[in-house]
Amino acid sequence: MTKFIGPYFSYPYIKKRETYPDFKLFLELMNLFSRIPHGITIRGALYMWNQEIGKDWKESGDNLNLPFNKRTGNPLEITDIFVKNAKACDTKLIIDNYSFKYHKNTIKRFKEEFGYKNVIIDNRSEMSDPKNRINLALKNERAIEGYMHDKFFLFSELTGIGQYVILQMTANINYTQYHQYNNFLVLYDNKELFDMYTKHWDNLKKRVMQKKAWAFVDMTNRNIRFNQANLHRNFQGDSIDEATKHKNGVWFFPRKTCPVEMHLKHITKTANFSTKIYIAMSFLTRGNFSKILKKLKERGCEIRVIMSEEFQNRNTIIRLKKYKIPYCIIKNNYLNENNYEKDENGNLVNIIGAFKDNWRGRMHHKFILIKHQNQKTVWTGSYNFTHPGLHLNDETMLKLIDPTLYNKFKKHFDRLWKNPKEIKKLKSLLI
Repeated sequence: MTKFIGPYFSYPYIKKRETYPDFKLFLELMNLFSRIPHGITIRGALYMWNQEIGKDWKESGDNLNLPFNKRTGNPLEITDIFVKNAKACDTKLIIDNYSFKYHKNTIKRFKEEFGYKNVIIDNRSEMSDPKNRINLALKNERAIEGYMHDKFFLFSELTGIGQYVILQMTANINYTQYHQYNNFLVLYDNKELFDMYTKHWDNLKKRVMQKKAWAFVDMTNRNIRFNQANLHRNFQGDSIDEATKHKNGVWFFPRKTCPVEMHLKHITKTANFSTKIYIAMSFLTRGNFSKILKKLKERGCEIRVIMSEEFQNRNTIIRLKKYKIPYCIIKNNYLNENNYEKDENGNLVNIIGAFKDNWRGRMHHKFILIKHQNQKTVWTGSYNFTHPGLHLNDETMLKLIDPTLYNKFKKHFDRLWKNPKEIKKLKSLLI
């Protein structure tokens, strides 16, 4: 049986188009890091890590009883607590080169504290740079390489919790994430699941050190080609059949087929009006996924989709409207009418402004809730439903069948869906 703590959610406060940070999720991270005992084994795979909280804390108005850093005047930061406890442990981290470029101070500190060989920077690709992805989108092209987008920690033990602790996040440890909607979950005392993550981490390190990606795209024919020698079967649930069973599991990416899509295809056979599907996904661009939702809608299923306001989601929004599937867009607060062009009727018709730095107020969740035949399932992890996310990036997706966990995620989903001040149905995105 899988034991868990959480999930924890961040819910930034928005007033008069300004987004105020929510530190609750990161305070829980600080609490977890403070439980690190000496001598344990720690493994981490992170897309971004920035040690600076900056002025946001003071501006948030939170009056929290925390130890303060005398140098910065800010509360003791997550990085301070992690380093203090983890440097007495066998600590090894893999971090994407995005962090190296934009958060080099944190990387430098980690190398000094943990040793240069124990902090591994993934330099296989420059595709983690937003400017490169934007340029591809403008030219309607796809990435030829992926990047390390994982967001998890493995602790052999945490004081007061247990052994074989897995921390799976949607958030990066970065000051921008205080302004975004995120979640994380703690799993423990499940050695089998812990070993799956560990094997994935070891394999990831090996490929990063060898500078080998899993796949590449033939831009001429737009076909995905895989090096079969690199596609390993090292974790429970690798076969598609496992995704459809009444069983918890974890799937690592890149891979040929999405296990969540296989799960939804499977339940299409028996879906009816009692089947519920709730999706909160920052980026949802796979046309195949929209077609699966269409079939489920035709079977009478209740479907709701929440996405972030992103240029890449525009075609999905058009499909959802065509299929009459209810959706909501959480509007990034850095985007406003000045970023759009208006047609002769005054409607906003161009969202090219979404290519700006639109992190403030972004819906960064990646979870899907499925209620079918009295089974309540949560899928969550780092994976967005995109072409790079499936075929190119290093990602993780957990499948957990648990009614209590499902209900907690559903309560948060309802909060996102029902708040009219923070969720907009943007017809302007239908270009």
